[in-house]
Amino acid sequence: QIARPLLLLAEGVRQVADGDLTAKPVFASRDELGGLTRDFAQMTEQLAAARAQVQVLELEGALFFGSADRVAEGAEQLDSSCHTLVLDFRRVSHIDASGAVVLSQLGRRLQDRGITLRLAGVGPHNRHGRLLRALVDPRFVAEHAAADTDQAVEASELQLLALSGV
Repeated sequence: QIARPLLLLAEGVRQVADGDLTAKPVFASRDELGGLTRDFAQMTEQLAAARAQVQVLELEGALFFGSADRVAEGAEQLDSSCHTLVLDFRRVSHIDASGAVVLSQLGRRLQDRGITLRLAGVGPHNRHGRLLRALVDPRFVAEHAAADTDQAVEASELQLLALSGV
């Protein structure tokens, strides 16, 4: 009698752990297990709502004035529901001085709009991080860097959940 609801809940937990926020184990009971299942469903809905407020933009190739300016123009089009813009640097081959300056300016403009900028794949000691620290400001890298896209999205979701009181 208790095994089936636990199996359903465990499967839902596995799905969420794999990134599937559509998992909704159904168990209509008024006992503790039913309460736990309802709490899990509510948490999953809150995570999905937080994820919808995080936009990821994958960059590719060299980041110079023209390409960085196009990224900035796209970022200006983000709607008011966006809380965080994650720029994925995995496929960025090089950043020149003009691209670094545009990124820094973008960070300030987004901050003025209440949007957090995260630079996925940029760290203080990797090539992109060292270059940005040298060309712009070490604080820029410290404030916006994330090891990878997963870490950037997770940090953003946790920040949103904390803001919502979860």
